[in-house]
Amino acid sequence: MWNAGPGFLSGIGDERRTGLVTDALEKFAPDDVATMNHALAIGKEGERMERGLRKLEQAMFTATLAERAAYSRVDVNAPLVAEDGE
Repeated sequence: MWNAGPGFLSGIGDERRTGLVTDALEKFAPDDVATMNHALAIGKEGERMERGLRKLEQAMFTATLAERAAYSRVDVNAPLVAEDGE
């Protein structure tokens, strides 16, 4: 296949070969190009979300925050109204 090898084997540079392949795909398979571009965009968005989640994890889960949360827990079995004498 002519587009599988590096560009120098056909006498052109890699950038030019990539441009020719891209142009051919856009002309003869526009739906496939749109699908590939959509998949690339989804991949980039997924990477962006993973970076954000890593930052969030670092900000949220510290020993200090866990200790503060332990002191502020709500007793779900506590009566809704305080009894007389309390």
